[in-house]
Amino acid sequence: MIHRARLLFVVALLASVVVVGAEFPFGQLLHERQVIAARASELSHLQTENRSLAADVASLHQPATVGRIAHGEYGLVQQGQSSVVVLPSPGDGGGTDPLSGSRIPSSDEVPSDALVAGPQTAGVGSGKAEGFFSKLLDRLEFWKAVS
Repeated sequence: MIHRARLLFVVALLASVVVVGAEFPFGQLLHERQVIAARASELSHLQTENRSLAADVASLHQPATVGRIAHGEYGLVQQGQSSVVVLPSPGDGGGTDPLSGSRIPSSDEVPSDALVAGPQTAGVGSGKAEGFFSKLLDRLEFWKAVS
């Protein structure tokens, strides 16, 4: 009788294990564990990125950082300074606009021909317009002695 009871207990235990095993969603449990691991990794990455962005925000409260960004990205200068854009000679550019990719405001761009030609006003006593290079040469003592 004790052997029968033990046998019946073992059979009932095996049957309950089979029923629980068949009905319990082991696959879904493993899938959910993978999802949790992926979300934990994503959370860790986002927390690292958040700390980096918080450091960037803190640095934006410093005048040196704001000045560096204003000068580097927008071509702005401090009060009392002037911005100068040096253009390549016409033969160097290959016919393309050298400032097409720049972030300098178009209001600050000066065409190179305006720099060379200068204002179209008559020179004093000569009756001709003075260009940029003639004004520059007039200021150099060496060239005055040569001509």
